[in-house]
Amino acid sequence: MRNKILLPSVTFLFLLFANGRFSIFFATWISAALLLYWVRKHSRVRGFFGAWLILTLVWMFQFYGMVPVPAPFYIIIAIVYGLLGSLPYLLDLIFVKQSSRFLQSLIFPASWALVDYLTQFTPYGSWGHAAYSQHTQLLLLQSISVFGMSYITFLIGWFASICNWSLNQKMEWTKIKNGVFAFSALMTLTLGFGSFRLIVQKPGSETVRVASISAIEKEEQRLSPELHGRLFSNQLTDEDENTLQLHADAQNKDLFDRSIREANAGAKIIFWGEANATAFKRNEGEL
Repeated sequence: MRNKILLPSVTFLFLLFANGRFSIFFATWISAALLLYWVRKHSRVRGFFGAWLILTLVWMFQFYGMVPVPAPFYIIIAIVYGLLGSLPYLLDLIFVKQSSRFLQSLIFPASWALVDYLTQFTPYGSWGHAAYSQHTQLLLLQSISVFGMSYITFLIGWFASICNWSLNQKMEWTKIKNGVFAFSALMTLTLGFGSFRLIVQKPGSETVRVASISAIEKEEQRLSPELHGRLFSNQLTDEDENTLQLHADAQNKDLFDRSIREANAGAKIIFWGEANATAFKRNEGEL
């Protein structure tokens, strides 16, 4: 009974920090391996719906405060992203599960990479992509310049698959050594390429000063969830519009004031965070 509770609990804990605003790079690798192990312990239906539920719940934590929509919409978005995230685990359950064939270890990472790649064609683009969880790993990220972001997803997924494949082989070195060497060789080449780019291919061109500015919103200035709800349902009152106008004016003024300060300090390129400046349609020209 203890093992049945311990494994999903530890998996859930690592998943909380596998992506989003609280991401820790190693949590992504560990959680993928643990979740794949847990899913394979169950039937296709139970494993798939279990992964869907877990990924939906952790997504709501991972991206809390980053999606400015009312709670019902936020839950719906989480359910959709949870479903997309669980599809690679379903494909693994269908085609792999406890198989000892090494080549089948590629199914999970390939399907995960494909899902991450295809989501880039949605209106939200690459938002929430697994590769963002590795933003601190500069050596690893250099490979994106050649293979794209989904290559990072593939590496994380293959690590998870190799770990589980090795367990299926009861960790017998004579059986797993070739597979371990194959993955290790790919990681060595990837990190070696990253080292070459960062150490040998240092940029020699001139640089310009850049300023990145994000809106600062104090707790007492935040719009209420009720107002957000009326905004998304197109049911704003006159009082709501006045509140939104004052909020937008104050926030935009702060962004412009700080931009001017950075320009005076020598910044040649200044950009704001996504969706930081807001305006009613009638005020777009003025903004």
